[in-house]
Amino acid sequence: MIQNFQSQIVYEGDTLQYIDNLPDFVFEMIYDNYQYVDSVLYADSVAEAYAGNHNSTTYYNKFWEIAKGFTIGLFQRASYKLTCIIYTEWINAGSSTGTSEENNNLITGFNLYQNYPNPFNPSTKIKFTIPNSPLSFGEGQGVRLVVYDILGNEIATLVNEIKQAGSYEIELNTASLPSRSGSVLTSGIYFYTIQIGNYTETKKMVMLR
Repeated sequence: MIQNFQSQIVYEGDTLQYIDNLPDFVFEMIYDNYQYVDSVLYADSVAEAYAGNHNSTTYYNKFWEIAKGFTIGLFQRASYKLTCIIYTEWINAGSSTGTSEENNNLITGFNLYQNYPNPFNPSTKIKFTIPNSPLSFGEGQGVRLVVYDILGNEIATLVNEIKQAGSYEIELNTASLPSRSGSVLTSGIYFYTIQIGNYTETKKMVMLR
């Protein structure tokens, strides 16, 4: 039945997590889903009473009308948790012992850090991380790191290239960056935004002259 409504289930990307205890994780996932059994049975009984059968379009539509809310959530969570399981096994397969101590050295999430120093004059450093991902197949990911003024005007593109998983630190030196008017950048609030695939994050920084 679900194939009739699968276009309504939207999956959103999220940061993958390494699972320290897979058996407990799987058991918890099954236990969490079990609480919806009564809801499914209720939707089935109402849809059957409404349609007079179990296999008509009327039955399917009525069932989905009742169960849509929790069903979409179940599929979204199951997809994310299954991906985390695959991700964890991928990490373990690449490790000689698969210990959590070794996995602590692996980057498992996107991060854009606060620049340092902040406030700054005239230079500051911006750090970001790209996680190890089994879905990139070692080809790296497109990274774009851009600085904007408070009006949203683009001031500088610090990174615009493919990068492998890892930790990176970029220096921004405003002494050599002219403003849109051609003069040297003035004191004030600026923003820097990173985009890596579907991941986007923006942080604020302050420059003092």
